[in-house]
Amino acid sequence: MKKKASILLMILCMSGLVAAELINVSVGKQATASSLWSGTNANMATDGATQADWPNYHSGAGDFDPWIMIDLERVELVKEITFWNRTQCCQVRLRDLQAEILDENQHIVYITEIINPGNILGITDYSIPSITYTLENSVPGQYVRVRRIPYETTGDANNHDGYILCLNELQVFADGEAASIAGAPSPYYGEANVPLEVTLSWDASVLDDPNDEDPPYPNPDLVQHNLYMSGGKMSDPNLILVAEIPAGDARVGYGPIAIERDGVYYWRVDEVVPDANDPGENKVITGGLWQFYALSSSPGIDPATPAEQIIDDGANAVFTVSATNPFTGDSTGLSYEWFKVDAAGDILVGDNSDTLALVTPTADDEGDYYCIVTVVINGNKATSNSANLTIKRLIHHWPFEGDMEDIVGGRDGVAVGDPDLSIEGISGNYAVDLDANDAIHIPGDPLELDSYSISVWVSHRGLPNDFHSVIHQDGWANYGASGSLHWHLRSDKSFSWGINGAGGDGRTAANVIPQADRWYHLVLSYRFGLARAYVDGLLVDEVMAATPIRSRMLPGTLGAWLNGASNERFINGRIDDLRIYNYPLDDIDIALLNYEATGIPVCVTKPEMDLNGDCRTTLEDVAILAANWMACNRVPLSACD
Repeated sequence: MKKKASILLMILCMSGLVAAELINVSVGKQATASSLWSGTNANMATDGATQADWPNYHSGAGDFDPWIMIDLERVELVKEITFWNRTQCCQVRLRDLQAEILDENQHIVYITEIINPGNILGITDYSIPSITYTLENSVPGQYVRVRRIPYETTGDANNHDGYILCLNELQVFADGEAASIAGAPSPYYGEANVPLEVTLSWDASVLDDPNDEDPPYPNPDLVQHNLYMSGGKMSDPNLILVAEIPAGDARVGYGPIAIERDGVYYWRVDEVVPDANDPGENKVITGGLWQFYALSSSPGIDPATPAEQIIDDGANAVFTVSATNPFTGDSTGLSYEWFKVDAAGDILVGDNSDTLALVTPTADDEGDYYCIVTVVINGNKATSNSANLTIKRLIHHWPFEGDMEDIVGGRDGVAVGDPDLSIEGISGNYAVDLDANDAIHIPGDPLELDSYSISVWVSHRGLPNDFHSVIHQDGWANYGASGSLHWHLRSDKSFSWGINGAGGDGRTAANVIPQADRWYHLVLSYRFGLARAYVDGLLVDEVMAATPIRSRMLPGTLGAWLNGASNERFINGRIDDLRIYNYPLDDIDIALLNYEATGIPVCVTKPEMDLNGDCRTTLEDVAILAANWMACNRVPLSACD
């Protein structure tokens, strides 16, 4: 145990504990976040740079519940948390913060009060570079999660001061050889559907040395646990003492106790230890407030049901909900009502079954469906998540055959400048030629989709600097609750695609340098937050947004970034055959689109033993393998002996 014996002996000889120097246990540790601003990552908050200029950790636009979480890699006794402000702008955002400490199973064990609520510290610039929150008693935990409580979640999503979480550095300091509070509660904080007869349990307070590799160990000075509890159907947060339990076990239990269905229960464990400042007397270390929810009398519904349906035209759609009767533990004694979401009032479309079958639905049937499940004996209800029905189809198509007509969706383009529509194309006979002052605007009402694919052909004549827009949603700076979409040609790092807003920020960058005067086929396939970017029929990158984003693709502009009254980042080149689908194309669909225009086969999945690059494993590959069998190319040659 390395130093454990000597430390334990020293503690036993003392009438009280003396806190050692606090140690930063977060620097260099892995961090995750709810969302990310482009060009940032969560580990920027643990890189040790407290006064670095941009970029810093920064949550994504439209994420109204932003958080960042650090994995301390072992249980530490968290005593202080320091939040370092940005240096170059936006210091006023260091407000309305709340920290959560979680155990090794990522269950919350402690929540702080709101830190700098309403900016009571008056932060407007870098005169206050950081805020330090000191816990009254050290709390054992492996994860520390920080949230920003937004004061603005409606209107312009670019009111970043109202909700963005950004930090130069997040530091977590642990106690050395100091007493902590009780931890690791069971039921864990926020646990739901706790049985009506439950045993409460928790870890006794522990000691730790952050300089030691060994985990925390029980506090030998602990005298007693004081258990407080309240709750029930009235959800009374006032606690009363229900038990005094002598110390002795590292894991302490009390019960079983009876609780009421639908009750919300609060509880706390205080630890009694000797008072170092008053020999012969004890002091109380107040624990954190925990809560749990008793078994419900309403149905429980699997949140994964019903599931989204993306079907071929002419196929059937089947929605199924998985629900449990809280009194029987199975699906008996339940009734069902299925509804289709409608702006004029949701429409009842089926009942008395956990399954809704739609036979050969049409475009009019597309939309969101959900189920209300009722417990027959008491009438209590629960509502499932909504699931979308999509019938696969091409919804917009601009072939640019001498005009700007949308031959599928009727959303015709409008010329900006003087686009040349008579130039030879890659698909069909013609394409549109755009110089540094031309573009095509696609007007109309907003087109917002949760799942989609966008396919376009592009060729450029040169990229002098920065990036040039292939397609860009209008009003990028005012996308509100939706994400923006854009494909760019970048002179520095090839093709890139981005989507911002509505809870996350997802970008892809293809490792293909866009050469001049060459046609490229770009496809973006998106579903449930997963964006997959393709160039010339092959997957080149994919990214999962922190939160699924509903993308607003139109109105938009081809060949420029149309921002209000100004056009900028014009592309100098050609664009052909723009298509938008209402579902994510797969690898085969995209390869066929490419082959349709070029006549060149695409090797979607290269066999593992394809040595001659013909996308097959044949005797030729075996011959290549045999010719090189046992060949040794080490230098010096004697190393092959």
